[in-house]
Amino acid sequence: MGDIDQFFQESHYNIIRVLLNISGLWPFHTINRRYAIYFAMLLILGSGFIFEMLGIIEVRHDSFEVIDALPLFFFAIVTLSKMFCVVYTLPKIKMLLIKMREICLSAKSDEETKIQNSHALHGRKLGYAYTGFLLGHSILYMLSTLVTRFFHMRSNKIDKPPAKESNSQVGLPHRVNYMIDLDTYYVPIFIHSAICDFSYTVLLVVFDVLYLTLVEYCCGLYASLRYRLETALVFQNENNGLMMTIKDKSYSNIVYSIRRHVETIQFVAVLESVYSLPLFIHVGLTVFILSVLEYQVINNSENITRITLILKPAAYLNGLLINIFFENWQGQKIIDSSEKVFESAYIKMLLVKIHEHWCSSKADKEAKILHSNELVARKFGFIYAGGLGVYAVIYVFTPLVIMFLYNAEDASNKTQDSETRDSTRHINYMIDLQMQYIPLYIQGSMCEIYFTIIIVAINILYLASVQHCCGLFAALCYHLENAFEFEDDDDIMTSTQNKCYLHITYGIRRHAEAIQFSRAIESLYRLPFFLHMTINVTLLSIVGFQVMAYPENINRMLPYGSYLSGLVLNTFFENWQGQKMIDCNEKVYNSAYKLEWYKMPIASQKLLIMIMLRSNKPLTITAGKVLVLSYVTFNAVSVNDSVKQEQFH
Repeated sequence: MGDIDQFFQESHYNIIRVLLNISGLWPFHTINRRYAIYFAMLLILGSGFIFEMLGIIEVRHDSFEVIDALPLFFFAIVTLSKMFCVVYTLPKIKMLLIKMREICLSAKSDEETKIQNSHALHGRKLGYAYTGFLLGHSILYMLSTLVTRFFHMRSNKIDKPPAKESNSQVGLPHRVNYMIDLDTYYVPIFIHSAICDFSYTVLLVVFDVLYLTLVEYCCGLYASLRYRLETALVFQNENNGLMMTIKDKSYSNIVYSIRRHVETIQFVAVLESVYSLPLFIHVGLTVFILSVLEYQVINNSENITRITLILKPAAYLNGLLINIFFENWQGQKIIDSSEKVFESAYIKMLLVKIHEHWCSSKADKEAKILHSNELVARKFGFIYAGGLGVYAVIYVFTPLVIMFLYNAEDASNKTQDSETRDSTRHINYMIDLQMQYIPLYIQGSMCEIYFTIIIVAINILYLASVQHCCGLFAALCYHLENAFEFEDDDDIMTSTQNKCYLHITYGIRRHAEAIQFSRAIESLYRLPFFLHMTINVTLLSIVGFQVMAYPENINRMLPYGSYLSGLVLNTFFENWQGQKMIDCNEKVYNSAYKLEWYKMPIASQKLLIMIMLRSNKPLTITAGKVLVLSYVTFNAVSVNDSVKQEQFH
């Protein structure tokens, strides 16, 4: 036990040791100490839960009061059920903590250690932030009850409270029934209720921070495994005791990775078994609690005089939303980390892969095909950057044109002046805009141009990556179509008896590289394109409506028209590149089918079938795995925008 305590105390995982010690859930406590903490917890929380249940029974005939009391009652049920589940699964938690220590102390490369430490540090920071946030919300909730009590007492001095509010318990965190006079013993009742609610929040924080720490640890294992797989052939001969020196170092690295992968999967399986039932209860009851709280906030917000009644449900609703997002976010991180073992997407990796493809041995014709695709990417990159740059310049200089036209006119009425000088961008620098127009205009213009430069840089990298991938597919098509025409002195592969077989295996390797490269592009741009396409649909409708609403006002038409044109061009560009990826992959299937496969040996035909089957599966770039970037998506967005504009018009 001493070694375990010392390890967690000196590591980045000390936060879970402290929280589990406070709650009595530290698996390495003595039996007597654990039972003593359980008894104190049961005495405080059990009595609070009973009094809260009696309070609901007291108003069981008033449906409105029952609805108001249920969210906090269900919160207590969720917390207590989580506590019982964790106590029941304490041996599994102990096993997870021991496994964490074993893996952390096991032999590994320095880079793997850095990766796992970075995830542990990130988990610690996030754990402190989450703990402070939820405990702060709990304190805010308690203070809001005191504020409600204060306003209620002041209103009683002025006017008699309404009949509906006379039945309410004002100034308490939740409805209770202590079977004594609440006004006489308000202070001890409030303290006991506040301690119970705060203890519920502390227990919830303990469970969630443990959950967060274990998930971050799993993500660190997956990240280090991904690093090991990506550098399986890069490790130098080091006498670090990591593994025995054998002839095939690549084989030993893969075996090591498989063992680490199995350990990680087993760790995740135990983690899932610990949290499956508590999270099921939590999510199930949270759906109902959210509905009730939203009803309370909306119902009480209709009357501004009842603003004090909004404080408690609003504070509780805010904390609940953060909590439910947090738990789903951690689950998504496990999914993403597991997927990245298969496909790891980094900008650095894309650029390194492009360099490797160029430096690898290939036929002269394949090199020419890659070079031609890179020239196309460069030309379209200049055109795209120039086009968006022109649109940005037009948009930026429009305010100057409007100002010039305004100064040239003889303004005769204030209404016309305000319409003429109305800007397309509304800003507030908290100073006089007319007195400091030039520096403010320069700062605003620099921001707009910088935003455009960022968009151009991201999309040109996208263009270059897609064109390089299309070049890989085109070179593969050429190689397959000319599999029987290569000369014996080809530098690509050595001369063997079955040359056709070597050509097909070379094609399979190139095909796998192209597919991996395309997946890296898709995983890199998946989230940005999802955000972009989602916002673009709304922007196209709004800007299109603005253009149609002011057809005769050149001051408005010029900026809105340039912005709409740039928006449509950018949307088409992104979908166009996605369509090119689909088309290039389909051409591989056609090239493989055109090959004189009937002249090949049976072994070569079987390998060719593998290429054809994989090429027949669409290779797409998606926006969040929801929208496939293609001409169809662009047409759908354009038609939807046109229909909305017609409806508005």
